[in-house]
Amino acid sequence: EFFFPTTFAFGRIMSVALRGGLTAPSILVEGKGVMAHLALDRFQAVPVIDFDEVSAGSASQSRTLSLNNPTAAAMQIQIDTDAIPHISFETSATHTRTETALKINIPPKQSVVVSLVWTPASSEQAAALRQLINFHDGSRRFQVKLVGTAVPAKVARGGPRLVLQQKNGLSTAEIRKVAETQRTAVAAKKATPAPAP
Repeated sequence: EFFFPTTFAFGRIMSVALRGGLTAPSILVEGKGVMAHLALDRFQAVPVIDFDEVSAGSASQSRTLSLNNPTAAAMQIQIDTDAIPHISFETSATHTRTETALKINIPPKQSVVVSLVWTPASSEQAAALRQLINFHDGSRRFQVKLVGTAVPAKVARGGPRLVLQQKNGLSTAEIRKVAETQRTAVAAKKATPAPAP
């Protein structure tokens, strides 16, 4: 029987073909604990790195990105880090770091891994991260899309004062001791009889 693809299937086939051929590897990666992959070649889809939800002002979230050099020549990829101050980059590959950029050397036919860390500021509570990062080698540009949501920090048992103490760097034991002292003080206040009229 002759199979004629539906309009949707045909559209998907054409979309994949236009991005670089039916045999091109999938590089759209989302979700926790998954490494995104970016092939530094023409007609590549933009991979998505999802940081999920991160507590603003009190937490960070890390994701990893693999940069693949499919060519027979070494490449140096530059990331203009001054354009994205809320994202930090770390890599064990040979690199050069300045105040405004990170330049990563990628050997021929090899990949390097870059760790991206998002630390939303307190002012970014309930804000959505939707940003494109540009990687370039002087003549070509490659992009990665970052998504995520900054949410208000959860108030721990003991009230806002305890959250403030956590930010001041107290250990768990010290925080528990402060919380117990607060509970004892409240209980003692409730147990104190009212003064006689």
